[in-house]
Amino acid sequence: MDLFYRESGAGDPIIILHGLFGTSDNWQIIAKKMGETHRIITADLRNHGQSFHSDEFGYGLMAGDVERLIDHLELDQPLIVGHSMGGKVAMRSSFLFPDKISKIISVDMGPKYYPVRHERIINALKSARIADAESRQDVDNQLSELIPQTGERLFLMKNLKRKKEGGFEWKMNLEVIAEKIENLGEAIHSGDIVLTPTLFLRGSESDYILDSDEVEILKHFPNSRIETIEGAGHWVHADKPEELMEAIYDFI
Repeated sequence: MDLFYRESGAGDPIIILHGLFGTSDNWQIIAKKMGETHRIITADLRNHGQSFHSDEFGYGLMAGDVERLIDHLELDQPLIVGHSMGGKVAMRSSFLFPDKISKIISVDMGPKYYPVRHERIINALKSARIADAESRQDVDNQLSELIPQTGERLFLMKNLKRKKEGGFEWKMNLEVIAEKIENLGEAIHSGDIVLTPTLFLRGSESDYILDSDEVEILKHFPNSRIETIEGAGHWVHADKPEELMEAIYDFI
């Protein structure tokens, strides 16, 4: 099955991949701006947004979906930008089909194993009685019990879809994501050395890429470098969009 995607601009192609619980919508401001100089494709990964739902969920599968998107659009060696989960999809893609990619940028995600960090969010999403909710405010009130941060709730509520018969449902495949969440923590390892030029772009206020991770990163991605965007947390594209775009253009 094919991924849902949005496309804008013209020029050398860039594919942008969102993180866990995200959608292509999260990158539309940046996509619109960068569409002035490049052909930008923002995709919804499987079990997210408007893309297909599947009981199978993991990085190899998601990388295969991206390869099919590249072939479908007849893209000539696109740059792949991936945030968090999308960053690991980009990394896995560089192992599986390096000849089809020019460069990759992993935004605040390294190749190492990460313990699951999202139990609180999953518990909140699963416990919310959205099928009977009368308004988005009703859902927000329910989520606030476990997710006190307003910005985090607003981000998650972008996944809400109103049903014709009333109430809401999640666009994402919440049941499968919750069941397969351990798959998303797995390390991206390969016996091969991939020479794809790679930028690991981290936020200074995030702990996803540490100074101590540099040895492992260079082991698997010897043609890579790590850069830091000051004042940004894990959501680099939301915290510092201008600085992020500047870093992308410098790397290009």
